[in-house]
Amino acid sequence: MSALEYQMQVEQAVDTLKADLPTLFEKDISYEIYTKDVYFQDPVNRFKGKINYRIIFWTLRFHGQLFFSEIYFDLHGVSQTAPDT
Repeated sequence: MSALEYQMQVEQAVDTLKADLPTLFEKDISYEIYTKDVYFQDPVNRFKGKINYRIIFWTLRFHGQLFFSEIYFDLHGVSQTAPDT
């Protein structure tokens, strides 16, 4: 993959996240930017694989709608930290 192709993929991922995350609790996100072996880790859980990643977001939406009458995902920014990352 050339540097230009890589940069275009990064920009597409950033644009997708900017579009998806504000409506996280209203509708499903796009999973096209994630590889099949995507890895998620927080202080309590660890998941590997796109199916498990999808389940995480479904669970967030389900519990958000179950426990809150109004819930928002307030996105402050998404950016590439360095040209090669």
